[in-house]
Amino acid sequence: MIDKIKGNNNKPPDLRKKENNRDIMERVRGLVEKFTGAKEKPSEKSKKRPMPRPRLRTKKKEEEKPRLKVPKRPPERKPGLTPPPKKPPGRGIRPRIPEEDQRTLVGAMVFGIIIIIIVASGYYFLVYQPYQQTLQAAKNQKLAEVDAYFKGPLATDPQKQAILAEIDSGQTPEEVLAVDVLGPATKSWRKYQSQEINTKKDRFNRVMVLYNVTEGNQTTSKRAIMKVSDAQKIVNEADATVLANMAIQTPDTVAVPIMISRLQAAGGLIGVGSMVDIYLNVNQTGNNTTVTSQETTPRISGA
Repeated sequence: MIDKIKGNNNKPPDLRKKENNRDIMERVRGLVEKFTGAKEKPSEKSKKRPMPRPRLRTKKKEEEKPRLKVPKRPPERKPGLTPPPKKPPGRGIRPRIPEEDQRTLVGAMVFGIIIIIIVASGYYFLVYQPYQQTLQAAKNQKLAEVDAYFKGPLATDPQKQAILAEIDSGQTPEEVLAVDVLGPATKSWRKYQSQEINTKKDRFNRVMVLYNVTEGNQTTSKRAIMKVSDAQKIVNEADATVLANMAIQTPDTVAVPIMISRLQAAGGLIGVGSMVDIYLNVNQTGNNTTVTSQETTPRISGA
């Protein structure tokens, strides 16, 4: 029982009674009869003959041999739950459609393709191409403006490269035309001309300004010698349209002391170191036959 409770069922239960326990019981009974004086012996019939109990033969555990697993069979499907067999995919137009309907479908497809081509062509030639032409014209206008302002010493200015990149990235004509070219060009030219004034001035704090004057279809170049303060004032007030066509040079002059009368100086007050212009007066009279000229030279004395 203990083995059963513990769960140790390896040994089979023994159903036979042990003979030692039976002999002990008979001896105890004999001793009791002696003390009690009972002389009667139990009849042999009352004695129960022990019946032999069957023995359980324990078989030795056979060595377990590896057995191959039987592959499991897939569960059988019931006939009522099986799906219908799939139909093979059709190729092209289904044969069930009549020929007249097939011709109608083909005609509709061709007609639709023609309409799509016409609409795409109309959009390209009527909308897209004119829009691109307008955009390219705006870009060309701005590029010409950049080339007009950033030239000469400012041809490789960083501001020019930034403006060109901004023009190329424009998506609409309005966006391209809104790019400011004059402002950055003016800023760069003022910085450059101020440096030129400081490097090209002479000992008398003067510079010579070269500029172009356009009269009609002719462009003439002129020069003027002025003080550094006057030249700096012109640079600070002018924009790139003027500064891009102006050059600063060192005046190549010689200082000569002269003496002139007050009448020749037009009644002005002249001091030592003042600059004056000397002119030659020429009077000409003429008619169809004769031409006479009278030249007068100013009276200048000095060395």
